[in-house]
Amino acid sequence: MQQLKTLRLARGYSLDELVARIGGLVSKQMLSKYETGKSKPSLSVAQALGGALGVSVTRLYEAPSYDLEFIAYRKLSGLTQTRQAEVQAFLGEALRERLDVQQKLGLACKFKFVRQTVRSQEDIEALAERLRSAWELGLEPIGNLMDVLERKGVHVVAAQEAPEKFHGISAVARTQGEFCGAMIAYRDVPAGERQRSTLAHELGHLVLDVGVLDGENELDEEKAVQSFAGAFLMPRDLMRETLGTRRSNIHLEELLTWKTFFGSSMQATLYRAKTLEIISETYFKEWMIEISRQGWRKAEPGRLNTEQPTYWPQLVQRAVAESAITAAEANRLLPGSVHEAEVGSLDRRALLRLPPEQRRARLEQQARAFADLYESGTEHTEWTDDFTDEDSLSEGSIDE
Repeated sequence: MQQLKTLRLARGYSLDELVARIGGLVSKQMLSKYETGKSKPSLSVAQALGGALGVSVTRLYEAPSYDLEFIAYRKLSGLTQTRQAEVQAFLGEALRERLDVQQKLGLACKFKFVRQTVRSQEDIEALAERLRSAWELGLEPIGNLMDVLERKGVHVVAAQEAPEKFHGISAVARTQGEFCGAMIAYRDVPAGERQRSTLAHELGHLVLDVGVLDGENELDEEKAVQSFAGAFLMPRDLMRETLGTRRSNIHLEELLTWKTFFGSSMQATLYRAKTLEIISETYFKEWMIEISRQGWRKAEPGRLNTEQPTYWPQLVQRAVAESAITAAEANRLLPGSVHEAEVGSLDRRALLRLPPEQRRARLEQQARAFADLYESGTEHTEWTDDFTDEDSLSEGSIDE
């Protein structure tokens, strides 16, 4: 069962928890043997495992659909091996589900993954400007970064219950060696400015590669990626137009205004201003000392609202409407995406595959389930209650 361990880790279940979820049908030692291929479950056990994990039995035996490559993998190095495996499994499964839905709807991957080599700050500036131009973002602030990323083909995933040491990571998926998708994962935080910073930072890991000169990196990779995040969110021409080309003094009120305008933290704005030599290194350090003194390193004033995904919910609802997935699948992928009354509705394609007798039985079952909704006098029939006989619908019966 090639996918059993991956799915178990992705759901965050220990062996003991999965045993409990299948009603103790087998021991955890036996489950471990299933995961390592040393033993095979009976059909009834396989069905119970599929039900507990929210997948079909065939899914448990499938080979992995995609090869996942994490970029800047060392970001997971602070976690235990078990937590690393859980995070990887969760994120890999999340990306696979999104790519599968996309494929079922006939949508190709929009994000063309071609990393650019950078060796200087000017290379970083040019790359950020080229990407903004390719995505037709202009030079104005980005209103909803999460929405932009998802609509340009980068799947954004919140790593629920991620450990505090985890901030974000990016990954690409390939099938048969061909690039087929990209993902940015982040730990949910209450501050919108930190969320946007993480997303822009991980985008940097996707698109830039720090070049090597004379056998050594000219740029520090993390600093280069952070510079890219600033350049992408705060284009240099717009920064100079907004802040001025040279400043020796900046008021707190200005920083708070720019925070809302650019959607970036005060610290990121000051760092960007230093990078563009709008302010001096000395003045930047003075502000950092003041920010530390005020306790704003982790919680700045003027917190921005976090961004919420819109593209993925729309994709899931579209997939349900086009019968690419069932309502039950939709609610597993995105809890609450489909109204409870619709979860039991029939999957038309699955229904048509049933023998005639089973189809009639399923339809009768659905009819009984919804019969009470259409009793006279309910909110669903109020508009028809006035029409009590055929004469009510005859010509001339409606007041002119």
